[in-house]
Amino acid sequence: MAQNSGQSGPVTELAHQAAERVNGVAGWLEERQPGDILTEVKDYARRNPGTFLVGAAVLGVLAGRLTRELSAASDGAGGGPTPAYDPERTAVIPTPPAQRAVPDQIPPGGYLDPTPRPATPARARPTPTRAPPPATPTRRTAPERRCPR
Repeated sequence: MAQNSGQSGPVTELAHQAAERVNGVAGWLEERQPGDILTEVKDYARRNPGTFLVGAAVLGVLAGRLTRELSAASDGAGGGPTPAYDPERTAVIPTPPAQRAVPDQIPPGGYLDPTPRPATPARARPTPTRAPPPATPTRRTAPERRCPR
């Protein structure tokens, strides 16, 4: 593509170099079996562990971003941020029915008393409380101090 443009410059030169490297990597991959490629990667990791770990981290980040973009595109979100609340995707958790305020059975006489009744009998008296016994004074002693040696 850069060859057909007829322009020369640093960008065109970089595009030529990148194309040559990609062709070289593609040819190298075609000549080898998957087991050979795995052996080459293991050997490189042993020779240059730092570079290998940085490369693996970069590839992991790129793969994560690519899969996130692909999943967002398949959902139809268009790559934008996902809203915090989406009524179409919100789970509804069933809850047990609440207790009824009105009883199911009608009391004899046919009328319900709308005033709530206290839980304690009407003639109940509060229990007298006693004051706690006076505290006996305790003698505090200063902690023993030791000099560091």
